[in-house]
Amino acid sequence: MSKVIVRFLGRPSITASDGDEFDTLGRKSVALLCILALSPNFVCTRERLLGILWGTRSQQQAQGSLRQVLSEVRRTLNLGENCPLVTDRTTVKLAEHLVEIDVLNCLDLMKSEQKADHERAAEIVEAGFAPLQSINEDYYDDWMARQYERIKEACRDALSELMRDAFEAGELRRARVFGRAVLRIEPGDEEAHRVLMEVYVREGNRGLALRQYAACCEILEAEYDAEPDARTAALYQSIKTPADGSELTLPELVEAPPVEAVETPQIAICSSMLNVDNNDVEAGRLATEFVEQLLGALSCFRWIDISRPRHRPTVDPSDADTPSTHFVIEGRVRRNASSLRVSLDVVEVSSGKIAFSEVFEDELTAEGVISELIIHKAAARTEERLRTSIVRDSLLKPDAAMTARESVLVALYGVQDMTLESYERAKRLFALAEKATPNFAFQYSCKALWMIFCYGQGWGDVQREDIHALAKRATYLDPEDATSLAIYGHMEVFCFTRFDAASDLFARASACNPHSPFVRMMRAVYHAYSGDAAAARRDLEMSSKISDLEAQYRFMYSSAWCILNLIDRNFEDAARWGRIMAASNPSFSNGIKQLLVSLGHLRRPEEARGYIEQLEQLEPDFSASAFVNSYPLKRPEDRAMFLDGLLAAGARA
Repeated sequence: MSKVIVRFLGRPSITASDGDEFDTLGRKSVALLCILALSPNFVCTRERLLGILWGTRSQQQAQGSLRQVLSEVRRTLNLGENCPLVTDRTTVKLAEHLVEIDVLNCLDLMKSEQKADHERAAEIVEAGFAPLQSINEDYYDDWMARQYERIKEACRDALSELMRDAFEAGELRRARVFGRAVLRIEPGDEEAHRVLMEVYVREGNRGLALRQYAACCEILEAEYDAEPDARTAALYQSIKTPADGSELTLPELVEAPPVEAVETPQIAICSSMLNVDNNDVEAGRLATEFVEQLLGALSCFRWIDISRPRHRPTVDPSDADTPSTHFVIEGRVRRNASSLRVSLDVVEVSSGKIAFSEVFEDELTAEGVISELIIHKAAARTEERLRTSIVRDSLLKPDAAMTARESVLVALYGVQDMTLESYERAKRLFALAEKATPNFAFQYSCKALWMIFCYGQGWGDVQREDIHALAKRATYLDPEDATSLAIYGHMEVFCFTRFDAASDLFARASACNPHSPFVRMMRAVYHAYSGDAAAARRDLEMSSKISDLEAQYRFMYSSAWCILNLIDRNFEDAARWGRIMAASNPSFSNGIKQLLVSLGHLRRPEEARGYIEQLEQLEPDFSASAFVNSYPLKRPEDRAMFLDGLLAAGARA
């Protein structure tokens, strides 16, 4: 039986239990369903609805509007005989057995006896809470604001109790999960800040504890013009200067370079006002909103710095005060009925050349709001094309002439070659970047990814502890870098098979940057390793909607699809993706192993023979059992499936 789900976490919306969204419902229809969902027993009098939704209209106008909205709701929620809307002359209600309320479900998860349910609730809260949206009706907006505060308070109280219980029980990871969820609801909650500070200290990361205190100070000052209370300040002092009197300092990675040698690692980008067709006022509003949302999304990619001037910057090389903006976004917005078309040009300021152009088009929501998907696409493609543009220009320079940023991006670009020569060059480039900017977090996560590939290929004396140190350093220097968090999560699974730690890191990564297809792709691999094919498929499908990723990283995307289909026992599709992967990167040995598993189960030894020979050239000592024993598959049945496939394909036992 299909149900109607009323969602409050994030943008209020109405969906069916099968996942379809009733996106044609108008704002007043959604508002009416929200009122019913938050009313006792899901019932409300017609008079109350008229007062909340049309309090400024005449009685006749309001009653006519209510009839129209009820008609639209019945027509849209046409679920056969199971329409959840029940009306009579005086009341309107929702049939309790035909509706679900996400907030109530979330609170039920928090009250569950299962710890996994508690963490699921925290994940929903951390990913879902968003500022309340207005429908420009004062009575409704005031009423909903009160309800929203009540919801937030109930979730905050429940999560705070779970946080305290986990911390007192010494369950540090769980305490951290609940603490962050509390701060998602109320960023100034000092108790949650203190718990996170103590968790980080117990985990041996005093530096991150001090960063948490700094974040607490910034939030309290910005939001409340206040300072931390005495307990928080005392905890900070005890962490900064413990009983042994040792003052906390950041360890030096390399000898500090001369000041003039340090390059700014970020690319600065701003936007001019986008043009609109025919002086379309509504398109102008959408253009302004699009720019603000795009710049906000781009700021989630931590190597990009956002400048706020709305005019095109000019560069005068003789002027010492020349603006540091590197790129400016220009373009045109066209509104066509219920869709939005945005043509973007990203222009390099110093040369005036167009670095790239792209067109994005998507439907507006029923409320005339820009969809999240078009922002995801625009941010991801802009970030990717910026990197590609930088790499293209940097490849023409000698290694020693590159900035730290250029060295890191070129090194990462070369990973695709999967040759010892490309890795040796990457090693030199990473060393140059580290010498120039030792506190540039992005370089350490990229180097960690490079070393994970080295580790997987069996090249050199790469120790997984060294990879861990790099990944940890990256997140230590920038705890909000989603790319670093995702690479750290992948390392935890691939090198150490620590699934709980990886789950936490991927949750943090997706919260820090929901626009990154790379984060979604890496999380999909984690889900596949965990045996959750459905979750892996959702992440990969969304990743492909946002962007196909650059050509040089396509083999990683194909590998993720191959692993997913193996876990799902869909060997035909696994083989198809495996062939794409092997063709795009024939030196990627783990990709060939995944393809062989699928070919073995499909009973295609003739096709597998050529790949066996290719694998033996890359790894002369390869054996199926040794590989499966070290491969990070969580479920025994998946390990058995991999082994059976490799043996059936003709690999050495």
